[in-house]
Amino acid sequence: MIIASAPAVIAELCGARALRKLSLRQIAPTVALGALPPEETLRLLRRSGHAPVAVSSDGTVKAESAPCRRLPVEAADRHDLRHTFAYQLSQASGHNHAELERRLGHSSDRYLRIYTNPPDDIAAAYVEDF
Repeated sequence: MIIASAPAVIAELCGARALRKLSLRQIAPTVALGALPPEETLRLLRRSGHAPVAVSSDGTVKAESAPCRRLPVEAADRHDLRHTFAYQLSQASGHNHAELERRLGHSSDRYLRIYTNPPDDIAAAYVEDF
């Protein structure tokens, strides 16, 4: 069973080609019945861009944890991320020396220059624009 907050949502779901497999049938302005089990219904609704939640028989929302997906970060390490953070902080703070010292834990101008150098692709664009 699908319950929506507005009749237009149920009408949209019942008429969606991507959800045809659900065989949705509107039984009330904000309620539709489907032919598939709840887990499959939720999966198809999510795949089509909706954000449904499962509700238990007592009306409470069932908490579901999203599957954990790791992003590929083969080329990046903590040091690369620190340089990226430092560069972005430098840009955002208007190159505020005191803020950079505080956030990066370095007071040496030498280290601050190293950490706040632009990444290669940005530096290359500077040269091309010159």
